[in-house]
Amino acid sequence: MTGTTTITIILLILFLVVLAGGGVFMYVYWWLMQRAAPQIEGTVRAPFLDQPVEILRDRHGVPHIYAQPEADLFRALGWVHAQDRFWQME
Repeated sequence: MTGTTTITIILLILFLVVLAGGGVFMYVYWWLMQRAAPQIEGTVRAPFLDQPVEILRDRHGVPHIYAQPEADLFRALGWVHAQDRFWQME
């Protein structure tokens, strides 16, 4: 092999390694961001609540909390705040 061919092959391999590393980095970043996303649908059982609480989100993602005892309202508000901001704590 000539010197130019060897350099070309080395550069091609280096490019492919960097490309694969970037792909792995993007996948791990995406996975971590998905894991930290809040659960906005479904039902969650919370043992610290005395009565059922309903949390609805409007089309802008703003939570609306409906709870009967005021203490449950504040607990649910803390839950929503923690869930929405969890990605900042990780």
